[in-house]
Amino acid sequence: MRTPLEGLFSYTRTPTLTVKGLKKDAIRSVNTTLKEVNSIKTGANSAHNELAVLMHNSHSTFFKTIEHSLNTFYRNMLTTLKYFLGDC
Repeated sequence: MRTPLEGLFSYTRTPTLTVKGLKKDAIRSVNTTLKEVNSIKTGANSAHNELAVLMHNSHSTFFKTIEHSLNTFYRNMLTTLKYFLGDC
């Protein structure tokens, strides 16, 4: 024979388990979302770092090219001046 308390526990246990299941699902969903956000953030940081390295390399190459061009220009100017001053 069932007692009134047994019936009460059987009715309250199911909603409790359902709420616990919902909590677990909610926590799992939040954790999954946080992992995805962190993954996106990491990818963005990686892309930002790659862009920074690319810009630094381009900047360095640009200034090396300008320095080489200026050195060539100055060398040609000195050669030209020596040529004209040597004839005087």
